[in-house]
Amino acid sequence: MDRDNLGDGLTDEERRFLCVMPTWEEVREAIFSIEPDSVAEPDGFGAIFYHTYWDVISQDVFDTVAEFFRCVEMPKGFTTTTISLILKIASPTSWSEYRPISLCNVTKKICMKLMIIRLGHILPKNMELLRDFLWAYQQVSGQLINGTKSSFIVGRQVSSLRTRSVQNVMGYQFKHLPVTYLGVPLHKGI
Repeated sequence: MDRDNLGDGLTDEERRFLCVMPTWEEVREAIFSIEPDSVAEPDGFGAIFYHTYWDVISQDVFDTVAEFFRCVEMPKGFTTTTISLILKIASPTSWSEYRPISLCNVTKKICMKLMIIRLGHILPKNMELLRDFLWAYQQVSGQLINGTKSSFIVGRQVSSLRTRSVQNVMGYQFKHLPVTYLGVPLHKGI
């Protein structure tokens, strides 16, 4: 993985940390953290396959993940994502009545999970200010923040990797606009 392409906002030390070759155990933890009953990926193999046959395929999986971290050019199938539309209602009449879901191969998910776990070690220092502010708000106002009902929205320039990292660190769910806040629908500005 090329440290120079990790974007602004990270120190050189944080960039080096993100690019360190993962251990065998980190790769194993990443694969077993994927829900086994998730939908099969475009390659036809879901996480249940990786869980079931880990003893047989673990070396190949580890070698593939290691290639990602060594900046070896990955095959096109590695970066391919299939978008599938899931019905929200029985007889849809518009695109808004579908929920898009992206399916990527499990090896790519493993690499992304490793990056998210590592970002989780970096982002807390940046999130601590927000957590401290929210804690102080609760103390001063007497109002408690319900984490299970809380969510966050990000701009379209924010990568999905960073969004998932914030989600993991803060424990809030990510939502897309439009959402309803205090009974008022919030929409994207024009």
